[in-house]
Amino acid sequence: MTARDSSPAPAGIGPTGWAPVVALSVFLMVLAGLAYLHPGMFGVEVESAIARAGPAMLLFGLVPFAIALLFWFRSDIRFDARYPDFAAGKVPEQRTAMILFLVSEAFFFFGFFWAFIRFGVNPEFAGASTWPPLGIAPEDPWGMPLFATIILVVSGVFAAAGHSTFLAGRRTDASVLLGIAVIYGAVFLGLQVREFLNAPFGYADGSYASLFFLAVGFHGVHVFIGASLLLIAAVRLLGSTFQPRHHFGLEASIWYWHFVDAVWLLLFLVFYWWPAAQGAIDSTLGL
Repeated sequence: MTARDSSPAPAGIGPTGWAPVVALSVFLMVLAGLAYLHPGMFGVEVESAIARAGPAMLLFGLVPFAIALLFWFRSDIRFDARYPDFAAGKVPEQRTAMILFLVSEAFFFFGFFWAFIRFGVNPEFAGASTWPPLGIAPEDPWGMPLFATIILVVSGVFAAAGHSTFLAGRRTDASVLLGIAVIYGAVFLGLQVREFLNAPFGYADGSYASLFFLAVGFHGVHVFIGASLLLIAAVRLLGSTFQPRHHFGLEASIWYWHFVDAVWLLLFLVFYWWPAAQGAIDSTLGL
C-alpha cells in the first residue's frame, strides 16, 4: 500500500485505541489530586507516604496522560496523512465535538464563578462578614493582573493571525506567529507562578482563598495545555500534515486558546476587579 492513499479509510479503521488509555490516565490524575489534597482519605497506612511524595504525587497521573496523548496525536496525524479524503470528511464532526468539549469546559469554570459570586453576595454562607473576608487583601487588579491580561489577549491576536496567514499559503510565517503566541503564553504562566508564590494568603485560608487558587490555578493548567497545542501546531505547520481542506488540529488549538482568553477576562473581572472594588467600598463605609 502507498504511503499516501486518497481513498476513504475502511469502515471502523482509525486511531481510536488511545481514547480509553487517556480516560484511564485522567482518572489516575483525579486520584493523584485527591491523594495530594486529602492524603488521609486513602487510609493511615499510606498517608505518610503520600505526604512525603508531596506535589510529585501528581505525576502518577500526569505522566501516563502526557504519554498517551503524545502517541494518540502521532497516530492520528499519520492516519490523516495517509487518508486525506477521510480526514477532510470528518472535520465537521470534529468541530462539533470540539464545541461540545468547550461547552463542558465552560460549565467547569462556571462552578467556580457561581460559588465565588454566591459567597460575595452572601458572605455569611462562607463564614465571613465581608467579601473579601477580613484579613485578606486582594491584589490591585490594575497592576500585574492587568498586565497579564494584556499579555494573554495579545497572544490570542497572534494565534488568530497565524491561522489567517496559513490560509493565505504562508506556512512559515504562520508557524512564527503561533510561536510568538506560545512565548506570550509562557510569559503569562510565569506571571501566574510569581503571583502564587507571593500571594499574601494561602490555599487553606478560607473559602475565598480556596476558590481563588482553584479557579486561577486550573486556568493556568489550561493555559499550559493550550500553549502546548499551539506549539505542536506551529511545528506541524513546518511540514505538510496541515492542508487547506483539513487542518482541524490548527483550528482546535486556536479555538482552545481563544477559550482560555475568554475565561481569563471573566476571571479578571470576578476574581480581581470585583473583590478590590468591594473592598474599597467596605473601607469607605467603615465596614
